[in-house]
Amino acid sequence: MIIQMIQKQGKKGENVSSMYNLSCSMELETALLERSGHALQAPMNGDMVRIIHESTACRAFYRSRKEGHTLFEIETQMASFEYEYPN
Repeated sequence: MIIQMIQKQGKKGENVSSMYNLSCSMELETALLERSGHALQAPMNGDMVRIIHESTACRAFYRSRKEGHTLFEIETQMASFEYEYPN
């Protein structure tokens, strides 16, 4: 299985992440549409040195595609979303 992850800025400034499974032509796209939540410490090699951002009730968008065909697409006000910005 070959996975490719792409992060970009959306048209309205939102963070958009796309994950592609190149071996079976599947894609999962996620976008946090409104920033909320809190910064939290997270472990790396046993030390709490990473910072992640967690939102337990936020507005987000999800879309899944296979071979270019949309399987599902949903925008919700009650999403759970966790992300980490690279250093």
